[in-house]
Amino acid sequence: MLPLLARTDLTDLVHLGLMNAAFTDDICAAPPGSMLASRLCALDLSLGTMSDGGAYALAKAGALPQLAKLDVSSNYLSDDAIAALKEAFPEVDAGDQRGPMHNRYPSVGE
Repeated sequence: MLPLLARTDLTDLVHLGLMNAAFTDDICAAPPGSMLASRLCALDLSLGTMSDGGAYALAKAGALPQLAKLDVSSNYLSDDAIAALKEAFPEVDAGDQRGPMHNRYPSVGE
């Protein structure tokens, strides 16, 4: 993930989809100060393994300043984590969440 965020040649990229990832929490914890993170308008992290920790890291003030739409459907989030995301970003699609938290896996791996 870090090499992607460090790229400077993706100046037109404003919508990023990193769905069905087994490392969704790591994506959420990636350094927010990158050029790419500062330009993203839409981010799709659906069908992954995001936990509340990942959601709270993503919801930190200023992590994604231009983000208008976030899709975190079909992850492993609690109602409180979803509320934090909805407070941080204008549009959040939380859809249905999966559980329990143990034995997390991406959707397509089911």
